[in-house]
Amino acid sequence: MIKAETDDVARLMRRIVILLKDDIIPFLTTAGSFNVSDFPKAIDAVYKIIPEAGVTIAYRPDSRVPVHVTPKGLTFSATASYFLVGCLGGLGRSLVAWMVVRGARHFVFLSRSGADKPEAARLIGELQKMASETKNEMTVTVVKGSVANREDVDRAISIAKTPIRGVMQQAMFLKNDLFEDMSLESWQAVLSPKVQGSLNLHEALIHEPLDFFVMTSSILGAIGAST
Repeated sequence: MIKAETDDVARLMRRIVILLKDDIIPFLTTAGSFNVSDFPKAIDAVYKIIPEAGVTIAYRPDSRVPVHVTPKGLTFSATASYFLVGCLGGLGRSLVAWMVVRGARHFVFLSRSGADKPEAARLIGELQKMASETKNEMTVTVVKGSVANREDVDRAISIAKTPIRGVMQQAMFLKNDLFEDMSLESWQAVLSPKVQGSLNLHEALIHEPLDFFVMTSSILGAIGAST
């Protein structure tokens, strides 16, 4: 603008000088000069030191500007298998769909009911449809068994066609009894999938280079339930 409109700029500058001399516009109060590397400090100075003041930001050859690196989106290996205990219900279906979108292609499920329940059949159908739409190879194996039984765990792991790289432990058994009326068998039935099941998974996969081992619980574990 200065090069293209020299006369206009000169006229504006003269007008500004006159306004400053007549105290019609005030001189800018500055809270200091800051290197662009210290930009956060400059912002603090504006609001904390002299609220009505401005600051000068200096760009120097040695200035280093901090940059927030955008984290890389989470992805799963298309050649690895993922071992999911339970995960055939609502939460599990959402989780698996999320994993597929991010690259996962091979799943081994271990469930007490196997593929007998309608939800399980629906999930398998959804995965097969996704594989067909994306033209990607996908394997889904559902093993009927209990994670609390080490033999069932070993059997399910042996079925995986590719190395297992991740585990989701969502096993759960509900039995609504008052604590004072609960038998030892009921207590063990509720705890075994979580406690013994997680221990079985740990021991069976201890030598595998897992990317993750996630165990889920219920909010009722924190706030309690009526039974």
